Amino acid sequence: MFAASIALALALGAVNAQLLVTTDSDTRLRAGPSEDHNRVCVLPAGVPLWALGKQGQWYHVRLCPSLDAWVYDTTVKSTGQSQPPALANIGSMSLSGCETGSEVQFSLNRAVPFRILPQLDPPGLIVDLFDCVLAAYWIRQFPDDRLIKQAQPWQEATGWVRVRIDLDSPAVVGYRAYYRGDSTLVIEVRRPYAGPGLGGKTIVLDPGHGGTDSGAVSAGGLPEEKVNLAIALRAAEMLTAGGARVVLTRAFDTQVGPAGGSQAQELEARVQVGVKQKADLFVSIHNNATGGGTNASVAGTETYYWTPFSHLLARRLCQATSTALGTSHRFVAWRPFHVLRDTDCPRALIECAYMSNPSEAKYMAQAEFVERAALGIVAGIKQFVAETALYPSGAQ
Repeated sequence: MFAASIALALALGAVNAQLLVTTDSDTRLRAGPSEDHNRVCVLPAGVPLWALGKQGQWYHVRLCPSLDAWVYDTTVKSTGQSQPPALANIGSMSLSGCETGSEVQFSLNRAVPFRILPQLDPPGLIVDLFDCVLAAYWIRQFPDDRLIKQAQPWQEATGWVRVRIDLDSPAVVGYRAYYRGDSTLVIEVRRPYAGPGLGGKTIVLDPGHGGTDSGAVSAGGLPEEKVNLAIALRAAEMLTAGGARVVLTRAFDTQVGPAGGSQAQELEARVQVGVKQKADLFVSIHNNATGGGTNASVAGTETYYWTPFSHLLARRLCQATSTALGTSHRFVAWRPFHVLRDTDCPRALIECAYMSNPSEAKYMAQAEFVERAALGIVAGIKQFVAETALYPSGAQ
């Protein structure tokens, strides 16, 4: 045991244990000391983290005695304290209505790390709060909260409180979490879609690439960004005709982020279009490509999602678009693409076809391809909304 402790200390480097605080609005904690490791959770600024040591540019932090993580040193700062704080107390919880749906408030005596795990069946959220103890004497549910069935907290382990939130809703359709002041954790849970139609829905379409980024280019010289935009513009017309409010991240051959910005800034600018517009769903439109040789035979339609509640949107988009285009339904895949990683609403990315496939690239240059791809995307969106909407009593 002693030898193992020495080995760990050497591996972490000669850095004393210390109290850090997060500085980024989306501080990412990972399972290991590199960006290749999966995320454990994402925290807002101002959350204390107890660091055990450091390896390279990564701090090794303890969320609770049974769970550690790693955080990049540029996203935190030292508080100058060399002693860990006492476990925080969750004093009370309340459930109330808000503009977007329902609001869950956790009253603590200080900010603590947390993570949220969406549940699909039954619809709900699992909220893990770390570095704290459950001291709540009551949970108040106010009359204006009509979305949450119940909230059940328990002490999962030392320094780890778990809360199950069951929703009176067909599906989870988005949430946001933040600290109000220094010690009140707020989770805003979106109400379900009102009715199965497109009317009143805000849909963000994101034509991939643009500006100096052409995306893939077919053997005939057709740039992906041009095809993506044409599909998005046509789909926007169809959705608008159906009663939706449509927002495009770009309507021309331009970039969305700041001039001269990094790729991460460009992608985050696209994410923020959906966040600021309070989108009901977000669809990023692309066309794929592989390398040369035998890879040129790869063809078909595929979609991607990240949040669990976005899976159904990705499935419906892939099914409807491959049917409309007559392409093969390749797969639906989980992948942490930047534009999919926000939890504000269901988000999916579609690769309509392959520009590197000679047959599909030839089809892609025709107006029929754009029309049928747009028809498929709109059909997939309609199917998804119909399956996740809250129907009037007796109308389903």
